[in-house]
Formats: sequence, C-alpha cells, structure tokens
Amino acid sequence: MTDSQATAAPLGTNPTAPAPAGARTAADVVTPELIAQLTRDVIGSGRTANHTPLTGEKLADLPESTPEDVVTAFQRARTAQIAWARTPVRQRAAVLLRFHDLVLQRQAEVLDLIQLETGKARLHAHEEIQAVAVAARHYGRKAPSYLSPKRHTGVVPALTKVTENRQPRGVVGQIAPWNYPLELSIGDALPALVAGNALVMKPDTETCLTALWARDLIIEAGLPSEVFQVVLGEGPVVGPEVVKHADYVSFTGSTRTGREVARGRRGPAWTASRSNSAARTPCWSCTTPTSTRPRPARCAPASPPRASCASPSNGCTSMSPSPTASWSASPSGRGRCGSARPSRTAPTWVRSSASGSWRP
Repeated sequence: MTDSQATAAPLGTNPTAPAPAGARTAADVVTPELIAQLTRDVIGSGRTANHTPLTGEKLADLPESTPEDVVTAFQRARTAQIAWARTPVRQRAAVLLRFHDLVLQRQAEVLDLIQLETGKARLHAHEEIQAVAVAARHYGRKAPSYLSPKRHTGVVPALTKVTENRQPRGVVGQIAPWNYPLELSIGDALPALVAGNALVMKPDTETCLTALWARDLIIEAGLPSEVFQVVLGEGPVVGPEVVKHADYVSFTGSTRTGREVARGRRGPAWTASRSNSAARTPCWSCTTPTSTRPRPARCAPASPPRASCASPSNGCTSMSPSPTASWSASPSGRGRCGSARPSRTAPTWVRSSASGSWRP
C-alpha cells in the first residue's frame, strides 16, 4: 500500500487501505444480535464500550460492573458451584470434549473476533484456537485420572493409610489479559471448571467479546450458565473485588499489578493464587490456616533456593533455602498445605570453590 492509496487517518492512528468490494466489516461481525446474546448474563449496572485497534472504531456498547455487581456474581457462582462439584467428574469432562468439538466447528466466528479485538493476523489468531482445543481435549480425557483418589503409604505402613483426595477450591476469580483473549481466558479456566469449581472472570474490556463468545460456547456444550460468571469494568475498580471474594485467583498481567493481587490475597482467611506476570514465569502459592479452612489443598513447588554472595574473597557463597511448599497428611487422611520456612537454626548451604558443589 502506498501513501496515495491510504485513507486519511486522524493524527496518531494508522492509515488504512480501502476495503475491497464485498469485504466483511466490523459491523458485519459484531452485530447487535451477537452483542445481546453474549452479554445477556453479564452483571453490570453501568455502561462501557470496547474498540478495535485496527481503526479505533467502537465495536460494542457493554454493561459495566460495579463492586456490588461483583458481589452478586460471586453469590450466584457460589450457589451453582455446589451442584456442579457433585456432578460426576466424567460428566464434567464430557462438557470439555463437546466444547473442543464446537471450537473447531465454529472457529471462523472467534477468529473474526480475535482479529478485530487484538489486531492479530489470522494465522496468529488461529494459534489460540489450537491451544484451547488441545487444552480442552487434554483435560476432557485426563481429568478423571487426575482427580481420582490416590493411595499412599502411611507413617506406619502396617497400621496407617493415607488417601489423597482432590477437592474443588470453590469459586475461582480469574483476571485475564488482552493479548491472548481466548487462550488466557477460557484456556486457563478449563482445568478449574472440570475440577468442580465455579468461575468469575474479569477479562480485559477491550477484548471481552472473545471471552464472552467462549463462555457462550461452553454453556452450549453443557456447562450450567450460573457456574461461569463474567464481570466487566476498569481493572482498579473491579479487579480488587474479584481478588477479595475469590477462593483462588488466576491472574495474568504486569508484574506491578501482580504484586497488588498478591497484597490483596494476604490476610487470615484462605489464600491461594496462580500468578503469571509479564516475565511469563508462573508462580504458585497456597496457604490453608487450619483454624479457618482445615480441608485438603494442593501445593505446587515454589522457586528453588536463591543464592547470595557472602564472602567473594574466600571463594565461597552462602545460600539459604527459600520457602518451599509442603504437603503433610495425618493417619486420618486430612492434609495440610503450608509453607516450610527456614528457622534460625536452618543450615546454611555453602559452595566449595574447589569442587563447586553445595553442602550444608
């Protein structure tokens, strides 16, 4: 495209080439009927809008959620989660397998939405289709074995036994970014849903139509609509409320916002989160105070020990073990998930300048 072929654009926006005759426009894809269908269950007493980065034009007028609306969404999800958790895991997994088939059958619909909302090329938008289809197929087939009870040897092998049971967290609060509106919204939500959790998702407003399309499709596949709630609005307004009321938080975004999410999860009550910040390094943490929620929880390993230079002059470096996640089970089978933090008597790890190996 030459400058003479480009359409004059407002200052600060990209020039656009004239659309070929008969080409579909944003208005052909995002119709009033589609907007009404996708937003029918969104709880919001205000109004907002999203726009396409391709031209800057408005795509849709949308409901905007308030903190009170977020509370309502969690109440609905919490009520629906009870029945969903009692649904046999194979029936929950079958929903994901049907969702997998529907995504592939109707991929053209969401490819249009992803392109309009993110400005991606169609090939790059299709990468999200592939990722979500693979995740749905994987958890649809493997969830029954992942979630089945597992036997372990007890503390006294002949006299005790331990059974590891997977329990739903409850209601998961998810904060999803704009750059992968399908893969990092519904793609991250699938394992939570098949495990028997309910979900309250806050997608980025500018790419929320893609996430809402995915919600509509998985409901068509058999998921109860009340189990999957969506709230829309500004991150500083809606985000803290999602973090506050959730039993578990899934977050993808900037490091700065991730720190705010972590601060919002601190307190005497149940605290759990899955964070994936801008560095693309997932961090898992969970804490279950036995005085408030003495139910089994699952910990994933924390980061490996961090090294710090103690005395570079003598060729040795000291390394104190970082906090690591731990799982303990009593003869009764109850588990406790916590953080094993080094005490004052914890050993110091020293690396030898000669061999390079670490020893306590």
